[in-house]
Amino acid sequence: MLEESQYCFSLRRLGIGFVILVMGLMAIAIAYAAEPEDIQSLRTTIFTSGIGVRNFLNSFLVTMVDKIAERNGKKSWIGDKLNDFHLDYYYGFLIAVSTLNLGAFSLG
Repeated sequence: MLEESQYCFSLRRLGIGFVILVMGLMAIAIAYAAEPEDIQSLRTTIFTSGIGVRNFLNSFLVTMVDKIAERNGKKSWIGDKLNDFHLDYYYGFLIAVSTLNLGAFSLG
């Protein structure tokens, strides 16, 4: 059972997250309203195309990591049975890739 202080802390975190979400949505709405109509449709097209490309890249990454990890009869990092795979290795790999990305961003 949560104590009262833990409960209040959880509600506070939820409230802060909600405020950040609303501020982000307001910024997007203001930027969208300030643009000409032609640019609005172009922005929407580029945004949704970016989501599609990210989804394809994510699927490709998961497939490649799964195939490479299964080589030589080893257990897959991403498998069908919950107790049989090493998802922690996959998240470690994602941390390494994200760190490299941050380094490239910082230097560039």
